[in-house]
Order: sequence, then C-alpha cells, then structure tokens
Amino acid sequence: MTGRRTSRIDVVAPSLDLGDGVSYDALRCRQALLDLGVLSDVYCDYESSAAEARAWAHDIAELGRFSKPDAVLFEYSTDSHSTSRVLQSQIPLLLRYQNITPPYFFEVLDPEHAERLRRARERLAEVAPKAIAAVCPSHFNASEVAALGCQQNFVVPNFCRLRQPMHGEWSTGRLRLVYVGRIVPNKCQHELIQLANVIASEFARPVELLLFGSETACPPYASLVRSLAQQAVARVSVHGRFAENEEVFDGVHLYVSLSEHEGFGMPLVEAMSAGIPVLAYAAAAVPETVAGGGLLFEGKTAGGVAALIEWIAEEPQRWRQLRAAALARAKDFAHETIRRQLASVLQQLGFAVRDYDSAA
Repeated sequence: MTGRRTSRIDVVAPSLDLGDGVSYDALRCRQALLDLGVLSDVYCDYESSAAEARAWAHDIAELGRFSKPDAVLFEYSTDSHSTSRVLQSQIPLLLRYQNITPPYFFEVLDPEHAERLRRARERLAEVAPKAIAAVCPSHFNASEVAALGCQQNFVVPNFCRLRQPMHGEWSTGRLRLVYVGRIVPNKCQHELIQLANVIASEFARPVELLLFGSETACPPYASLVRSLAQQAVARVSVHGRFAENEEVFDGVHLYVSLSEHEGFGMPLVEAMSAGIPVLAYAAAAVPETVAGGGLLFEGKTAGGVAALIEWIAEEPQRWRQLRAAALARAKDFAHETIRRQLASVLQQLGFAVRDYDSAA
C-alpha cells in the first residue's frame, strides 16, 4: 500500500456507550483522524449500544453503503454484528484489538458469559489474519494477534480521559484507596476488600476503599463484592457505574490494582494523570502501561501489599515521589502524543496524513 493516498478511514466499534473506555478511544481516534486531514465516521451496532449512540455514530449495517472507506479501524473487544459486517465488507482492515478476558475467569460464576468470551476469542482468530495491520494499545495485545497470523503489528496507546492533577498531600488521617474498573472476577475487587481489612485490622490504620465500575457484566460476582463490602472491617463503598464527569479521584491517596488481566488499563493512566500514586500487580499489560509511573509488584498477598502501603504511609516523602513519577508518566499519554504515533503508523502503511508533526 506504499504511496497510496487515503481520504477516508472509518472507525468501527462493537457498541458505543459514553462510560466505556473502548467507546472513548473509538471517538477520540475518529477525531484524531479528522485532525490529520482524513475523513472519518464512526459505526457501531445500534442494538448493543446506548440510545445516545445514534447521535455520535452510524449503524454498522450502513458501513460502506454510501461511501466506501479506504480502510476501517476496528476496535475489537467482543464479538458482535460489527464483526460480521466488517468481514463481509472486504474493506482493508486495521485491527485495534482491545483484548478479551480469558473465559476461565468466569466459568464458575457466570458460564454463559464465559461462553461469550470463548466465542469472541474464536472469532478473533478469524479476524486477525485478514487485517492488513494491527494498531494495538499494548505489546501484550499485539502479541496475541501476531500469534493468530496478523503480519504487521504496531503499538499506539489508547486515548484516555486525562484528569487535572489533584491538589493533594499525604494525610496522616484516614487513608483513601480507589480502584476503577468493571466489577468482574479478573479485576479482583474481592482481594482489594481483603487488603483494606488487613490495613485496618493488622496495621490499625483507618482506611477507606472506593470501588467504581459497572456491575452488569457478572452480576453474581458483583453481588459477592457488595456482600464482602458490607461485612468489611474497613470502610468499603461500592459505587458501581459512574458519570463520565464524576471526579472519582477526589481526596484519594493511592490507586491500587490487583487485577490479573488487563489489555491496557485506562484507569491506571487516568489515576496517574490526576497525580494519584499507583500500586499495581504486574499482570498482563499493566507493567508496560504503568512503567516507571508507579510501584509494581509480582506477589499480591494481602499482608505483603498492606506492608508496602504502610511503608509509603510511614514517610510522606515516598508518597510525594510516587506522585511525581505518576504525573511524569501520564505525560506520555497526552492526546497530541498519541495522535502523532497514530499518524506515524498510518504513514508507514502508505496512508497520507496532513502535517501530523504540528497538528494541533
């Protein structure tokens, strides 16, 4: 495709919902393409999208009917009508694989959801070899599609909702911890509650744990988390789904992740941009997302992580150093930076973009 000039790259998402990270990335990718002088629209499956999606996107059934794009950027995170439509269209495919959670996390609590994940991973094996290239948000994701036969693989991080840095300082009073993510087994919110209990009981430190995230993906697990929160020694609040403009990091001291599977980890970036020190279990794509912006650990016993938090609490300067590291790392995810990376990939693939080095 070297030298081919492209006038249109449409973005396709399985579904669209303003509170969803993949949806946010899809809409920001479309805006980045427009900023680079490339015509672009967004398509999604109306049946599985929020009602508001009709104001932001076209229905997937319309893809290619009125103007055939030179390529589609396909945000693949689950199987849907969008998958079939993209494959049937025979439009050149750029695969933005957002990762699919391995089914085994759900097999006990939600076998039906586990089967949906299994089908989505099987369908990925059909999609990946047909892509002219993958433009994944992490090397972790890119390695999966490469193993499935995608010949060209690039890494361009997700666009994230970057926050204004909080005017925080380490407090010797109640310790506030936060985690943001769907309440599902692989995110391990039950372990976060256990961690908070250990901090409260064994270290006698007042602690509050805030859990934000949708509870609809695995209701049995969400019910278990709520039950554990009600019985906790520590103060634990489960906030469920939250508005996009809600300030979930206000007054928070530490962002703690014990998640065992992340294809990227958008909330990690959002927390770092807010100046919230990040402590995270080094699983899947988490190490490459956090990098030097936080403390990573490979063992996650509640006692061990609690001792690490207590080590930070004993010396406020450690917290301030972690805050500075978080803010520094967050700069790598500035929207302008990601747009330039996307433009560079498109140029390497033979697509023409306009003044990407200075695009505002």
